[in-house]
Amino acid sequence: MAVRASADQGQHAIGWPLERRALPDLPPQNQPRLVAPPGGCEAGAVSALALTIETGWPTPDLWPNRRAHQMRVARARKTARTEGFWATRYVLPIGWKHDGKGRFKLTIEARPEVARTRDDDNLVAACKGVRDGIAQALGVDDNLFDLQPIIWGGKHNRGGRLIFTIAEAP
Repeated sequence: MAVRASADQGQHAIGWPLERRALPDLPPQNQPRLVAPPGGCEAGAVSALALTIETGWPTPDLWPNRRAHQMRVARARKTARTEGFWATRYVLPIGWKHDGKGRFKLTIEARPEVARTRDDDNLVAACKGVRDGIAQALGVDDNLFDLQPIIWGGKHNRGGRLIFTIAEAP
């Protein structure tokens, strides 16, 4: 007869330990950066949303011209969605809720590692997973995003960066 470990012994009934392991630190190029909105932000007094979210460059499997296997694309899109979700939750003001009305202006600033020409439409398709994660963190549908023209250039970083700027449309 098998004996179950009880909670007072430091394990769940199925044998998993009760303590949580610390999550590993993200590498520097994948750490989200908090940018304060102009004029500051007081807790509990959030009127208009203005966020700057920084994520890594999309993996090659997400680009439409790559034509990778569907499972590789699905895994890469899930990773991008998770990164977009947590980067947004990191910078989202505490207690902010969407009122159900209004749209958002979404601006993408692309800072690729290598300065060569790229297609705007391919970048938008490669960022679909990140946009889904941002929408999930905001608690809205991603059809509320009005995509602004893409800004190319800026300082080139190792690995490349994408900077999403989200503001509530007036």
